[in-house]
Amino acid sequence: MCQLDAFNAVLSPIEQHKKIQPQKNKQVEPWVNDTGAEIQVRQNRAKIGACPKQAETHPVQPRDLAQPQQFAWQIFDAKVLDKLRDEYRIKRMTKVRADTIEELAKKLEGVDEQQFLKTIKEWNAAVMTEVPFNPAIKDGRGTRGLAVPKTNWANTIDEGPFEAYAVTCGLTFTFGGVRITEDAQVLDVDMVPIKGLYAAGEIVGGIFYFNYPGGSGLINGAVFGRIAGHAASAAVGKTAQAAE
Repeated sequence: MCQLDAFNAVLSPIEQHKKIQPQKNKQVEPWVNDTGAEIQVRQNRAKIGACPKQAETHPVQPRDLAQPQQFAWQIFDAKVLDKLRDEYRIKRMTKVRADTIEELAKKLEGVDEQQFLKTIKEWNAAVMTEVPFNPAIKDGRGTRGLAVPKTNWANTIDEGPFEAYAVTCGLTFTFGGVRITEDAQVLDVDMVPIKGLYAAGEIVGGIFYFNYPGGSGLINGAVFGRIAGHAASAAVGKTAQAAE
């Protein structure tokens, strides 16, 4: 049990929650870190051959931050550029573009150029091109002979222009926070409600575990915010009446 020193409230267990930026889609291609080591993506889960890494659309393991320089590049070619999500078009995106893969290699800041080209060559040779590509289903178009095999949506990286996007981990929010009553009143370490203290939204723990449905964070804040507001208002009213 953790203690919040500010007002002696009891905290729920905390689980770190991070996400890759931008979100991936199913048409993702190989990633590379600064050593040029390959990151393969399969079924919305990312893994690196030499450096274990796992990531879903939102949550990723803390091991991501153990990557060299804590970043990677997503690599795409002309075959899938039209399938990228809108997140890839925002102005603050770190992106490079080139007509050839050799030119792209020179533009990948912090990446070993020769190892990157070797990684792409190995990737292209491993793709099961005899299996039709279908981004709408788990198409079974995988790879052969790679340390971490890709099981679906594998595409060769061989048609220019090429684009690469820098990605890293970001903290969305923790799953931990203070314990509250059904009226959103904060509990102290003895599980006794703290007079006049209410909480809602991301500061409240015990709502999510491991992952969360899209939009549920906003619903959480709205629902418990309304409960907390009503309870706090009622408490103030009782205090005012007692003082009269």
